[in-house]
Amino acid sequence: MKYTNEQIGGVFTAVGLLVFFTVKFWSTSVLLIFDNFFIRLAVLLLLVLSIKHGMIPATIVLIAVIMIFYERNQRKVAAITQMTGGGYNHGNSAEALKSIEGDVTAPQSAEVIVPAMEYPELETVQFLPKASQQSNSYDGAGREPACDTVPLGAASGAVWNKVANAGSWF
Repeated sequence: MKYTNEQIGGVFTAVGLLVFFTVKFWSTSVLLIFDNFFIRLAVLLLLVLSIKHGMIPATIVLIAVIMIFYERNQRKVAAITQMTGGGYNHGNSAEALKSIEGDVTAPQSAEVIVPAMEYPELETVQFLPKASQQSNSYDGAGREPACDTVPLGAASGAVWNKVANAGSWF
C-alpha cells in the first residue's frame, strides 16, 4: 500500500506533537542519547525528510527537536549546578542580593585627579555676507555640474556613462 504525502505528513505531525508534550517526562538517560553525533545526524535527516512532506509537519518536527535539546540542556545545567553545590543563585531573594552587594564605604584604590585639557582659542568665523558684498547669491566656486538635465529614453545612456565614469580611476 502506498501512502500519500498528506498521510506521511500527518504521521510526522502526530509524532512531533507527542514528543513536544511528553519530552518533560523522558528520563535524563534518554535525553543524553542526543549527545551522540550519529543520533544528531539522524535527527537532521529526519528534519530534512519532514520538509518534503509539508511545511506544517516540518515546523512541528522542528519545534519538537528544539524541545528535546532544550530539555536535555536544562537537565545538564541542573546536574552541574547540583554537583557544584548550588553555583549561581538565579533568585531575586534578599540573600541573593546580599551576596552580590559590595562594600562601598572603603575605596579600593586611591583617587586619581586628571587635569583638565586646555582648549585652543577658537577663531571667529563670519557666516554672513561681508558689508562689501551686496547679494546673498551662492557662488559654486566655478564647479560645472555633470549635466543640466537628464534626458529620458535612449539618450539617457550617454549621460549616465558620463556621470558614472566621472570618478573612475581606470
